[in-house]
Amino acid sequence: MHLFIIDYFISFDTLAPIIYYLKKNKMNVAVCNFNILQDFSQNKIMKYLISMKVKYFSHQPLGLINLIMYYFLKLFIILFPKFILKRCTRLWFFIKRDLDAKKSFFLNKKELKFFLLKNNVKSLTLSENFPINKLEFIYSIAKKNNIKLFLVPSGLALNDQTYHSKRLNLCDKYLKCNNKLIFKNEYEKKKNISKLVIVGSARYDDEWLNKINEIFKLKNKGADKNKLKIAFFIKKGSHWKENNKIENLIKNLKKNKNFQISIRNKPSDILPNKISTFMNDKMNSSEIINWSDVVITGRPSSILVECVKKNKEVLIIDNGSLENTNFYNYEIFKKINIENVYQYLENNLSKDIKLDEENKKKFLKDFITYENKSLKYHLEKIYLNI
Repeated sequence: MHLFIIDYFISFDTLAPIIYYLKKNKMNVAVCNFNILQDFSQNKIMKYLISMKVKYFSHQPLGLINLIMYYFLKLFIILFPKFILKRCTRLWFFIKRDLDAKKSFFLNKKELKFFLLKNNVKSLTLSENFPINKLEFIYSIAKKNNIKLFLVPSGLALNDQTYHSKRLNLCDKYLKCNNKLIFKNEYEKKKNISKLVIVGSARYDDEWLNKINEIFKLKNKGADKNKLKIAFFIKKGSHWKENNKIENLIKNLKKNKNFQISIRNKPSDILPNKISTFMNDKMNSSEIINWSDVVITGRPSSILVECVKKNKEVLIIDNGSLENTNFYNYEIFKKINIENVYQYLENNLSKDIKLDEENKKKFLKDFITYENKSLKYHLEKIYLNI
C-alpha cells in the first residue's frame, strides 16, 4: 500500500492528484487524515477518490485515551451550536498547534507501527508543510520498518526557498516542481542532492485540472451574464495587512450594478468543519476561477497558476510587499494599487479577455515544468520501483 498522510486542507489539495494518478495506474492507495479537528470525507474530490476505491482513514492511529478524546471532541462539535464553537478559538488553536503540532500529543508509536505493518505500507507521502516534529516521529518509524517516505512541496515556490537540511534528512525523496532550493553549504548539497526529483506540478497538470472540472459541475445559478464577474482570493488574518483595504474595496464594488462579486478564503484555517471559513465558501478555488471574468488577490499564491492556465485576467494588489516575490517580475499579472482598482475595472476589462501567449508561456514554463517528461512517467518511475 502507498499511504498518503494529510493534515491541513492544503496538503490534501497538493497530494490528491498524485493519489489519483497512482490509483488510475491500479496501485493500492490509501489516505490517512492526521487532522484531529477537520475531516475531508465529504469533500467532493475525496468522495471521487473513494469512488475509485482509494481507502480513507478518517483519523490517525490512536491509543485508547486519545481515541476517547477524539470522539469526545467530535461529539462536542456536533452538539454545540456554531456561535459557541466560534467563541472557542483559543481551544482549537491549543489543540491543533500546541497539543498536536508542537507536542505531538496524538501520536502513538505502537499504534502507528501496527497500522503500517498491518496494511503492508510500502511508502508514505506527505506535504512538506507537515509539522517537523511529527515528521521526525513518522520518519523514525518508517526507516526502522523499511518504508520509504516522500515529501511533496505544498504549492509552488514564490521565491528562492532555503530548506533546512533537517527536513530533507527526514525523507527518501523530495518530489519537487521548480522550487529553487538553496543548501546551507556544499556538504549539505552533496548529502541531499540525490533525494531531489523534479516531478513537475501535479496540482496544475492539465489532466488533473480537467478532472476537477468534471468533479465540480459549476452551477451558475444567480449569475448575470451582463455583469463582470469578479473573484477575490483573500486570507483572514494576513500578515500582509491587506484585508481591511480589500474588504472596503469589495463593499464599494458591490454597489456597482455592473459587477458581481464572489469571495474565496485561503484554505488554511484550523477550525472544525462546522465553523471553518473556507469549508463553508459557496465555491471552491477551481469553481470560482471557472466562474470569474477577472481574479483579484492581495497576495501572490500558487492558485494563480490555475488562473493563468484558464486564461483569466489577474490583478495583484501592490501594497509594497509584492516585490519580495518573483511573481512580481511576470508581465502576465497586472500589479495595481488598491486605490486604482475600481476605475481600472470600469475602464479596462471586458469579458473577452485574451492573455498574452508569450507571457503566459514564459510564466508556466518557469513554474510547472516536467523536464520534457510527463507527470505520469515520473510518478510511475518513483512508486513502481519501491
